[in-house]
Amino acid sequence: MRHFLRPTVALLFAALALLTHRAHPAEHAVVITTTSTLGAAAQAVGGDSVSVETILPPGSCPGHFDLEPAQVRRLLACELFLRHDFQSFLDGRLLANGVARDRIAALPAAGGLCVPDTFVALGRAAAEALAVRLPGETEALRTRAEALAHEAQTRGNTLLARTARLRGKPVAGALHQAAFLRWLGLDVRCVLPGGDDPTPGAVSRALTEIRATGALAIVGNVPSGRRLPSTLASRGPPLVMFDNFPPSPRACRLLGHARPQRRPPARRAPRIAPCRTRSSPSPTSPSATPAGHCWTTSRLRSHAAVSPPCSAPTAPVRPHCCACSTANSHPPPAPAVSSAPIRPHSTGAAARRGVAESA
Repeated sequence: MRHFLRPTVALLFAALALLTHRAHPAEHAVVITTTSTLGAAAQAVGGDSVSVETILPPGSCPGHFDLEPAQVRRLLACELFLRHDFQSFLDGRLLANGVARDRIAALPAAGGLCVPDTFVALGRAAAEALAVRLPGETEALRTRAEALAHEAQTRGNTLLARTARLRGKPVAGALHQAAFLRWLGLDVRCVLPGGDDPTPGAVSRALTEIRATGALAIVGNVPSGRRLPSTLASRGPPLVMFDNFPPSPRACRLLGHARPQRRPPARRAPRIAPCRTRSSPSPTSPSATPAGHCWTTSRLRSHAAVSPPCSAPTAPVRPHCCACSTANSHPPPAPAVSSAPIRPHSTGAAARRGVAESA
């Protein structure tokens, strides 16, 4: 009897272990993305089937960064790695270190990353890439992608209605924000020069063009740097800084719900007023699907991406780094990043300290 029970019990435990091993990856496939925008798209369409991690911290340039050895090792263990189509410089190192080519997916972005249609396209592309790795989830992935598209369209229409008074207003915008500004209906008469070099010559030429076009505001792009736009704003129209990458890959950080704002000290000049939710809805629900954060200024009010209207009246708040950012009395959750540090080339030590403090 004893000889009979031992192999039976062993087989039972082996079967349970096998079932557990098969069920767990299907429920929580690890998906690593380069930016929080891709992370939000993957989380929105993947729902409870995926666990999303993001490499780059907020404020980093997505086109100039180094992968640390610990991050490469983490990528070896993930089910899928999603990158932007302009980040092909990563593939050589990943392939050389043993990451399978079929686990790397490049998601194209035809327009500005804050434009709703662009985010919807990223969501659908992420769903198809995940379907290859998780064939049993194909129908659910595509269903969530369509729910994301519907949510983005609804919130986009709401945003356009709220910003209708901005249509036709002349602005000077950063190259990587021009598409979103045009989607809002603004007249982008001047595109800021690339780079972040506030040399006298660059500042003089840009100011001449801005003044000639009659721009009412300057819209900068956080990853491109704020030195040049800040210098221009000190001698010209007011400055608003937008970012295509929210501080968290949560879906609600992009398309989130109506959110309260906080009021800063009365002495502060009216500037950008970000908002965020106090709690994160389930990524599987349609209401949790992504696309941007709220911003307001005394001269220019708009919502980057497909953010909903704020529930509280507009209030001036300390300027934050992006139009897809959050701020209220609760500190925003830190993005999921690898334990090894990233070395973004476009941000200085002060910027990296700011990211660390906010995390």
